[in-house]
Amino acid sequence: MLYPKGHGYPLWTPEPNEQTPAEYYDDGIKVGDVGFITQDGGFEFLFNITLPENHEIHKWRGVPVNFKPLELDDKAGYLTRKGQIRPGGTIHSEGTKVQDIGYFNVQIHNLPIGANIGFQLHSCHSEGAALLLPQGASKTEYVMAKSLHDFAAAHAETWYRYFHERGYSDIPNGSLYIISGFLKTACYHTAV
Repeated sequence: MLYPKGHGYPLWTPEPNEQTPAEYYDDGIKVGDVGFITQDGGFEFLFNITLPENHEIHKWRGVPVNFKPLELDDKAGYLTRKGQIRPGGTIHSEGTKVQDIGYFNVQIHNLPIGANIGFQLHSCHSEGAALLLPQGASKTEYVMAKSLHDFAAAHAETWYRYFHERGYSDIPNGSLYIISGFLKTACYHTAV
């Protein structure tokens, strides 16, 4: 429901799985990451097409046979906006409105933190979704995405076969994703 708004594929579980190498946790998702969407709505990282074969992150799952990294234009290719979505901003599906109903304070037991939350989601359709970003979000996008598309078109079958042979049989044909951009935030709320 949020994908048509031009903000990419929304993840219900944006955090990496707990077996993911520490380096991936440090940087998070990056342009060039290849993976698939898990049943719980997460992105499962497999490898990155812009990093060399011997890169530390590739020791985890390896890379396909005859892998050669794609070189991206680091100067002209990236669009980065720290304040792409201002604090308190929302992204919502077509025909959906988020109404502020006043804030109430929620304290988290045994922790010195809490949250102020208060909204209603209204949709003129049978379903709707919203992503609320109390601290806003930054955006990174590789704007010369044709090179990513061409690289994926040339190698996707090899990538799919490589991981399928290693036991990733739950990756349906045609469901590998290559990251061309992302929004990142430190805090979010979802509503459907």
